Amino acid sequence: MRLSNREVKHILHLYPSEIQDICCGVRESVFSTVPNVWERPKMGGLAYFKQENSTPLKGMICHLMPAAERVEIGFIFGAFMPDPVNLLKGKQKAKRILTLTRYQDVPWQALEDLIHEAAIIDPTKFS
Repeated sequence: MRLSNREVKHILHLYPSEIQDICCGVRESVFSTVPNVWERPKMGGLAYFKQENSTPLKGMICHLMPAAERVEIGFIFGAFMPDPVNLLKGKQKAKRILTLTRYQDVPWQALEDLIHEAAIIDPTKFS
C-alpha cells in the first residue's frame, strides 16, 4: 500500500528539490521492484515493508531518510546482502547504508538489485 502523494509531499516538503527528487525516484524504484510493498512514514522518512504488519527486524525492505544534503537508504540486513558494486557502507553488525547526494549520480539498476535482495532475504536466519 502506497502513501498518498499528499502524505509524501508533507514528509518531504522541508527538503531541497534535489533531495525530494531523489526520494521520489527511490520510492518509484521500490514500487517497481517490489510491487506489493507496504509504505509507512517512519522517523521523518519513509519505510518499506514486505507485509502490512511487518516490523523492522522481521520484514523491512529498506528505509529512506532525507536530510538537507543527502538521502540515506538503510538496509537492516545489508551486511548479509550481495553488493557487487560496493555501494553499502557501515560498521554496524547488520545494517548498511547507501548515501545519495545527486539525482543524476544514482546507480538505479544497482539500487534496484539491492532492493530486490532486501525483499527476498529471510530475517529468521539472523535471529
